[in-house]
This record gives sequence, structure tokens and C-alpha cells, in this order.
Amino acid sequence: LFFSFPFKIGDLIYIHDKDFPIEAELEDIGAFHVYLRTKEDQLIIYPNNLILQKGISILKHPREESIEFTD
Repeated sequence: LFFSFPFKIGDLIYIHDKDFPIEAELEDIGAFHVYLRTKEDQLIIYPNNLILQKGISILKHPREESIEFTD
């Protein structure tokens, strides 16, 4: 699981779940759970088996920054 996990710590992700959609930053990846932090500073512990079954959008990688070009 750790070698093929499509997300990295620090990624801002959106979990497509019609009953409980989540937009949060991935704080940690454990053997059985991932730890997510929402914008409201709420910690969500989400089971790995569920996160691998849901559609996930990666909204932002941790090192993504806008690049400004100057003349």
C-alpha cells in the first residue's frame, strides 16, 4: 500500500462520496488509516480500504506554487 499509494503527505484532496464528501489535506498515511485535516482544522481518520474505493481528486500538491515570469 505504501509503495503504490497515489497520494503524498501534504496533498489537498477531494474524496468523491455522495453521502460524505471531504476536501482536506493529507497529513499522514498509516497502515490502516489516512489522517486528513480539513480547512476547519477538523482531523478525520479515514480507512485506507474506503479511500481506495472512492474517486479522489488531487486539488493541490504541497510544493505547487505559482511561477511568476519577469521581463
